[in-house]
Amino acid sequence: MTVIDRFLKLVSYPTTSDERSQTCPSTPQQRVLAEELVRQMQELGIQDARVDAYGYVYGTIPANCEKDIPGYRAGRPGREHPRPRHRSL
Repeated sequence: MTVIDRFLKLVSYPTTSDERSQTCPSTPQQRVLAEELVRQMQELGIQDARVDAYGYVYGTIPANCEKDIPGYRAGRPGREHPRPRHRSL
């Protein structure tokens, strides 16, 4: 599958949010997209690709250089995204 094929498949998912929802993700279709992202990541060799209970997708890509690059590392274990807060309607 080419990068264009992957892109076109991913943008075809209906992922419009539901403002009335009290869940995260706010629609089942968003969860389906997250699971497809995990599947594709695993297909690309990202062995620890996963989706959490809130629909956030995680995976680790190995470094491609020997330097220690400072900066924020969102993918470090224990750095999961905090539970989202829903706005009042």
